[in-house]
Amino acid sequence: MSKVLSDINFIKKYDLKLGELYQDAKNVYLDGPIQTLVELRSILELICIGIVDEYSLTPVKPTLSASINVISSTKTLAPFIIEKLNILRADTNKAAHKHNYELTPVEFSALALNSLKSFCELIEDLQVSEGKVTIPYVFDEKINSRFYELSYRAMFEEDNEAKFIVGMALVDKYRSQSGRDERPLERGIMLLEEAAFDKHPEAMFEYGYVLIHGTLRDKDFSKGVAYLYSACVAGLKKANTPYAEYTLERENPDEESIKYAISFLNLSVDEGNAHAQYVLSEAYRVGKHIERDDIKALALLKLSAEGGYALACFKYGMFLLENDNIEGEAYFENAVINGNKQAWLYCARIAAKQMGDVQKALKWYLGYLRLCPVDYDVMFEISEYAYSVSSSKIGLIEVALRILVQAVRDKNLPLELKVKANHLSKLWLPEYYKQLILGGSIENSENVFVNYSPDGTIIDCELKVNEVCRKITNNPSLRKRLIYTPKGINRLNSHKRAVITDSNKQKRNEPCNCKSGKKYKNCCA
Repeated sequence: MSKVLSDINFIKKYDLKLGELYQDAKNVYLDGPIQTLVELRSILELICIGIVDEYSLTPVKPTLSASINVISSTKTLAPFIIEKLNILRADTNKAAHKHNYELTPVEFSALALNSLKSFCELIEDLQVSEGKVTIPYVFDEKINSRFYELSYRAMFEEDNEAKFIVGMALVDKYRSQSGRDERPLERGIMLLEEAAFDKHPEAMFEYGYVLIHGTLRDKDFSKGVAYLYSACVAGLKKANTPYAEYTLERENPDEESIKYAISFLNLSVDEGNAHAQYVLSEAYRVGKHIERDDIKALALLKLSAEGGYALACFKYGMFLLENDNIEGEAYFENAVINGNKQAWLYCARIAAKQMGDVQKALKWYLGYLRLCPVDYDVMFEISEYAYSVSSSKIGLIEVALRILVQAVRDKNLPLELKVKANHLSKLWLPEYYKQLILGGSIENSENVFVNYSPDGTIIDCELKVNEVCRKITNNPSLRKRLIYTPKGINRLNSHKRAVITDSNKQKRNEPCNCKSGKKYKNCCA
C-alpha cells in the first residue's frame, strides 16, 4: 500500500524545486496570506514557462495570461487543467494587484488557503496528464511559519526583503483595524519605510501607497507618486500603471511627468496588462494629455474588459447594453465577480427595478455594502428596499431592521440619518411584530427587540445591549422598562397561532382569522 504524503512532500516528489518554492509560499499563509498568493503566482509562471518551452510554443506576450492562452489554443493540456490554471491566475492576481481589489484580511486568508489546495490539485492533474502514477497525499493546514526567521532577519540582519515581507504582512493585517492598538501597524509601516529608503522596489511601491493614502503618515500625494516612479525605474513592472494613473489624474502634471507616464503605460499595455489598457483607454477618451481618439479608447476598453479588469468590464458592459447588445450582461457579471463596486450597485438597482428575483437584488446590494461599508445613502436604500418587498416575509423585514441597527452603531453616521433610522424603526417594528404573530414565530422576536429601547429607538452600542440582556436575565420583570415591547397587540391562545383581531370586523360565527378551522366565538373571541 502506498504511503500517504503531506502536500509539501507530494509537490517535492513531483518537482523538488517547485516543492521548495511551494513550501516557502505555504509557510507564510497564516501571517502573510497575500505574500503566499504572490509566491504561488510566481510558481504558476514557472510551470507555464516550462510547458511553453517543452512544446516550443510562442506566447503573444511574455505574461502568465498569454502563456495559458497559447497552451489552451494549442490543446497542449486538457480543458479542465486550463480552467484550473485560469482560476489560480485570477485568484493570485488579487494579491499581485491587491490595490485594485477590496478584499478583507479574512478574505485574503481564505483565498490563500483555498489556492494552496487548488495548486495541489493542479499538480495532481498535471501528473495524470503526463502519464505518471499519482501518490496519495493529505493537505496539512499546520505550518512551520517563516515569520520567526524573517522577523529575525529584519530586526538583526537589516535584510530589506525580510523587512518588506514582514512589514507588508503587518500592514495588510492591521490596516483595517482602526481604533485599536496601532503599534503593529506602525511597526509594519516603519519596516516598509526603511526598506523603501534602501531602494527595495516592492517596498518603494507599497510605501508610495502609504503616503498617497496617509496611513499613519502625513498624506503626501506628490512624495507618494515619486516613490511609485522610483519603483518603476527600479524595474518593478506592476508599478508602471499606478504611477501613470496617478500622474495623469493630477491637476497640472508637468510635461516630463506626462511623457514618463505614457511611456510606462505603453510598456504595460504592450505586455497585455488589463489595468494599463483601461488607463490608456481613459486617456484617449478624455484627450487631456494625448490626442483624443474614441476608436482607440473603445478598442482598449474592450481589451481591458476581456482581460477581466473590473472597472473596464463595468464600463464596456454599460456601452454594450446602451447599444442594445445583450452581451453586456456577461461583462457585468465579470465586473461583479471581480469586485467592481459600481457593478454590484448597478446590478442591484436593475434587479430591484424589475421586481424580479428579490434575493438576487439583495445579494448584490449586500455585496456592494461589503465593499463600501460606509456608504450611508446606500445602506438606507437597501433597508427601505428590503422593507418595501417584505410583504409577509419576516426575514426581509429583519434585513431592513438589521441594516438600520448597523448604521446607527457607526459612530460616523450623520445625525440626520440617525434620526431617520430611528423614525423608520418605530414605523417598521409594529409591522414586524404583526408578521411574527401571524407566522406563529413570536418566540424568535427577542433577539431583534433587544436592540431597541422601549420607545423603538435603536440602542446605539452593543455593550449597552449586553448590559440590558444581563439585567433582564437577572430580573425578567425589567423587560418592558429596558427593551421594545409592542403595544396594542393581542397575544391570544399562545398555544395556537395568535392573530391581530378587530372585534368590530370579525363576526362571531365566521371562521377565525387564526385559521384554526373553528368559528371565531369558539376560538379567539
